[in-house]
Amino acid sequence: MEQFSLINFLTMSIPEEFLLSFFVWTILGKKDTVKFRYVIFTTLITAMAFISVQFLTNWDLSLSAVLNLAIFAVIIFFTYKLSIFESVISALLSMVIYILIQSVTINIGMLILNKSNGMDIVPYEIRILLFIPVFIIHCLISLILFKNNIKILNFKKKKSSIYYLSRIRFIVLQLTFTFLIIFLNFRLYWNNKNLFSSSNDKILIIMNLVLIVFFTVLILISVFKLGKDIQLEEEQKRSFDGREFLQNIDYLCKLMENKDYVEAERMLESIKSDVNTGLLSNSGTNRG
Repeated sequence: MEQFSLINFLTMSIPEEFLLSFFVWTILGKKDTVKFRYVIFTTLITAMAFISVQFLTNWDLSLSAVLNLAIFAVIIFFTYKLSIFESVISALLSMVIYILIQSVTINIGMLILNKSNGMDIVPYEIRILLFIPVFIIHCLISLILFKNNIKILNFKKKKSSIYYLSRIRFIVLQLTFTFLIIFLNFRLYWNNKNLFSSSNDKILIIMNLVLIVFFTVLILISVFKLGKDIQLEEEQKRSFDGREFLQNIDYLCKLMENKDYVEAERMLESIKSDVNTGLLSNSGTNRG
């Protein structure tokens, strides 16, 4: 069983949680609404929460991974003031990308260094050496997304259609399935890697690794594309609602000019009903 080390916590745990927190902050496009100090605040809370979970689960990797995912979603829900969908999807997406980068990098590093023992008994110097490329790769991805203002879903509507919610559920299922596939595959490999000694075994492991990476990249592209499509549909709907609202105002003005107050009252009630039911979006402007 791995023991707690302050130097590991400061040099590995906190940077890991910073990567997750900063990545969520980036892909949700929160730089204009959530100040960067909240990223640091989220990092510290998450790091302390994760280490507490590891103690409570007796350093069980499988259980702690699932609990960490749930806890991270709850933390960013409050610190970044997200919706439930935003917190769940962004937590899943950040965990999937980080685990994929970490698993591939560490496996390649262990093969290069010819280390067959587990990470929990690898010397600290080797662990920090393997963590450096993980940190660099994840930082580069986050900075590219940040620089190009690439973000995923931005849920602002409190009431959404069944079609809209079904697409969101599909994204959650995709990311959950991907998270389990990556985690279980690498977990099985680490628990049984001593059995893979022949050249054929190593080729199969490499093929499995390539397939997992390829599958994950396809899922991530699908998630970003679906998120972009949803945002485009929302923008088109807001534009349509704005035009319809202006047409209703013009019609209402004509009714007032013709002194048709009964029909004008009905029109006002109709507009009020549209606003109350969320037909007209409160986000963004509806002016041409």
